[in-house]
Amino acid sequence: MIFSSFVLLSGRVAAQSGAWEQCGGIGFTGSTDCVAGYTCVYENDWWSMCEPGSAAPAPTPEPTEELPAPAPTPVEDPSEESSSSSSESSSSDSEDTDGAVEPELWSSTTFGEGTFYGDYSLDYPYGILSDGTWPLATGHCSYSNVYDSTPGDSLKAFAVDNYVAVGKYNSYDGSLACGMCVEYESDDPTIGSGTALVVDSCEACAEGDLDFLRQGTGRFDVSWKAVDCPVAEQKLEYAFVEGVSEWYLKMQIRNHKVPVALVELMHNGEYQEMVKGMDNHWIAGSNFTPDNLPPPYETPLKFRITSVMGEVVYDTVEVTPAELSGLNYFTPVTGTKQFVQDSPTSS
Repeated sequence: MIFSSFVLLSGRVAAQSGAWEQCGGIGFTGSTDCVAGYTCVYENDWWSMCEPGSAAPAPTPEPTEELPAPAPTPVEDPSEESSSSSSESSSSDSEDTDGAVEPELWSSTTFGEGTFYGDYSLDYPYGILSDGTWPLATGHCSYSNVYDSTPGDSLKAFAVDNYVAVGKYNSYDGSLACGMCVEYESDDPTIGSGTALVVDSCEACAEGDLDFLRQGTGRFDVSWKAVDCPVAEQKLEYAFVEGVSEWYLKMQIRNHKVPVALVELMHNGEYQEMVKGMDNHWIAGSNFTPDNLPPPYETPLKFRITSVMGEVVYDTVEVTPAELSGLNYFTPVTGTKQFVQDSPTSS
């Protein structure tokens, strides 16, 4: 299965899976037990994850009493107030991301060790399976269903030369590295140079290391620099897990030019921060955001999305409550916005 070689690279035989880590699913070979305070929650046949509490986040029962009057009408997106190109994005004064994924990665060169261990080869476009599909929730970043048999409809951010894993404890940055593109150079003739997309984490990798999804075995010197992903004119895409509703949201944003640092959902007239799991999903629910973002959630879903560069875009997923509950990995929603600011580059 795609990305399974990443999981096996480090040779990890863990007694327990950590917070927000995979703990079950078809093809999963790790531990099905979670660390204290977390429970292995089934989401679909391909994916179970360690989430807080002693049970899966069940939908909050619909109130029997009349809900309080809603807060003032939600503010309008600033992006809708201008017809100029600046309506697509604006600068953010939010704090810089704490961790490994910083704008400096786009303007400086990182040196490390490159590796590849596995029995998988990229015989098919974008690394898809022989039947033309991507399996669900494989690799720590949980990417799936990014390839389309219709020419031009596949996600362009994934049209790269290689897929890589980065160090779980130094470069993965709590999944912020997921979907980041890197331009690499190596002294290995099999790998050579090119552009890769981060799709997984690697327990054995040191800071700066890249672990490639390639057939065979190799260890070599590598240097790389983060670059903007080749999204062209495509927009952001939203993939929701099966079982979402107006009482519980869990989604992945992919096909971004640069990584997404913050996602806020319009709720009772204000944008409120969603939480992000180690599996590269943004979550809102009574077990996850009980104070700032309790259910139920209004549709259509309005998001304020901040990139690692501090750029902000406003996007809306136009769904009704019934349509929302029917979404899953096989029915991703294409947004209307994309990050457009140029990233810093070395002089």
